[in-house]
Amino acid sequence: MLTLLEAGQQYTGRPTGIVPVNFSLTRNAALILDHLAPSKKAKGHFLSQLLCEYVAQQTERDKWLQKVTAMLGEEDNDTLP
Repeated sequence: MLTLLEAGQQYTGRPTGIVPVNFSLTRNAALILDHLAPSKKAKGHFLSQLLCEYVAQQTERDKWLQKVTAMLGEEDNDTLP
């Protein structure tokens, strides 16, 4: 008999913070993922790290863009008569 889990309840034996996700990939993406991370655990860890690094890089990029935009805005104000 199936037992429904309450929202946020963990599966038995699953580490805290781990959420199962099912998704589809293109054949080429699946081959690359199999090459980079051959086991199921490795795939999950690899994708988790990849997503976290991507977000961190985007955040850093946004900070730099804000700094550059602010600096260019100051230069434009300095050149006005």
